[in-house]
Amino acid sequence: MNTPALESAARPRVDFDQHSSEHAADWVSRYQDIRRQSPVAWSDHHGGFWLVSGYEEACQVLRDPATFTSGRFLDEVGRLAGGISIPPLPFRLVPTETDMPEWEATRHILNRALSPAKVKAFRDKTRAYTAALIDRHIETGAIDLVLDLANPLPALMTMELLGLPLDEWQRFADPFHSFPSNPAGSPERDKAAEEMGWVFEQIEALVEKRRKDPIDDLTTAIVFAERPEGPYPHAEVVDILLNVIGGGVDTTTALTSNALWHLHRHHDDRRRLIEDPSLLSAAAEEFLRFYTPIQNQARTASRRCVLGGQTIEAGDRVLVALASANRDEREFEDAGIFRADRFPNRHAAFGLGMHRCVGSHLARQMFEEMIMAVLARMPDYAVQELEAERYRGIAAINGWVRMPARFTPGERIADEVRLAG
Repeated sequence: MNTPALESAARPRVDFDQHSSEHAADWVSRYQDIRRQSPVAWSDHHGGFWLVSGYEEACQVLRDPATFTSGRFLDEVGRLAGGISIPPLPFRLVPTETDMPEWEATRHILNRALSPAKVKAFRDKTRAYTAALIDRHIETGAIDLVLDLANPLPALMTMELLGLPLDEWQRFADPFHSFPSNPAGSPERDKAAEEMGWVFEQIEALVEKRRKDPIDDLTTAIVFAERPEGPYPHAEVVDILLNVIGGGVDTTTALTSNALWHLHRHHDDRRRLIEDPSLLSAAAEEFLRFYTPIQNQARTASRRCVLGGQTIEAGDRVLVALASANRDEREFEDAGIFRADRFPNRHAAFGLGMHRCVGSHLARQMFEEMIMAVLARMPDYAVQELEAERYRGIAAINGWVRMPARFTPGERIADEVRLAG
């Protein structure tokens, strides 16, 4: 019988650090090499964790929340550990970093607020905001596809959903854009963490305001939610709202900016979408697969188990590489090729199982409105590649800092919509 020491020595090992600049520069090839070597392998970085890079193995983890938990807990020295990130985030995301039964009540509230029917009711406003954002630049023939469109639109819609003032959208969005775009330990990331303090303050003030003056928004629904154990404590409401803002602001920005970069580089795909807009729904799923915005999700093993032929011990940390799983050749034919009409397309970009992204319907809607508007109003746009800038760190989200573009000027079309910032 193998001893723990021998089992540990027999682990397939990879020199993998999701926070490194080397990973950000060549993540596609690196993941491909690791998948072929071992779809479940051990990395000694960040205290040690299992990297799950294969699709089948990723599905096993994400669909078994009892064995692979998402919750936060205090470790043996009293530090907050666990959760969906390695290393753990400095704050707790609710319900993303919770397990049953805590997860159920909160997710139920968010499911109702972000159901397909509720999201559909936001379509006209999403379209109006998109048109207004483009109108600011349409007559000039120049736009930054990230800073002027893909970043503000998700922020505005998230503010609308929560009942936050639209004229503050940029102060809310900037730290959520900057924090994941820079590597851990960088001055820019530290500054973004400091700016999060202002966001905390505004959310706390909003929660208190809604307790005294409720209106029809998601914040009010959470503040006055009826649960068997009673209302949510103030701090937990703040955690939930942070989760909503974090999930709503930068992920759709990353997806949209990568899609616009792809269409800049691949004119055949651009022409197909312009000539047949009905193809956009299928293409959106392929953009999600090919340019997975949320790169990974972490879990903690609650018991000893076997995954991909490897023995996982209770307490082991597990990092599911969604971006790698979505390019697994065992699941996707020609996985390294973008096919706008790929079907079926069982990608895992939104996660799987009970923690599947609750905002996926709104994300798709915002993405489709932005892409349709760009292709209709600036179909000949060309990214100024020397000025475009990718995220320096993609441990959490794979996006772009800026993406200046030029196009043939057009005319304003939108009714006047007040968009401060």
